[in-house]
Amino acid sequence: MGVSSYIYYSQSIKAVSDTSEEVEFKVNTGDTSADILQNLKNENLIKDVNVAKLYIRLYELNNFKSGTFTLNRNMDLQAILEKLNSATAAASDTVSITVTGR
Repeated sequence: MGVSSYIYYSQSIKAVSDTSEEVEFKVNTGDTSADILQNLKNENLIKDVNVAKLYIRLYELNNFKSGTFTLNRNMDLQAILEKLNSATAAASDTVSITVTGR
C-alpha cells in the first residue's frame, strides 16, 4: 500500500464530523453487510463503503445484529461497526404490559 493509499484509508476510518449529532439507524433482519454499509454511507455516518468493507475483513466485524441503533456522526468507523455487532446496543422492541387485579 502506497503512502497516498494509507493516508486515504486513515482519513476514511475517521468520523464524518467533529460535531455530535445522533442518528437512529435501523438494521433489518436479512440485511447484508453491503446493504448496511451502503445505508451507513447514505445516512452520512461513514465516509467510504469500500474502506469499511476492508475494515470489516481486517477486524472480523461482520456479525451485524438487527435492530435500531443510536449512532452519532462523531463516531469513527470502528465505534460504529462495534456497536452494530453488539447484541446489547440495539434498542429493544419489547413492550412491557402490567395487568392489575380487580
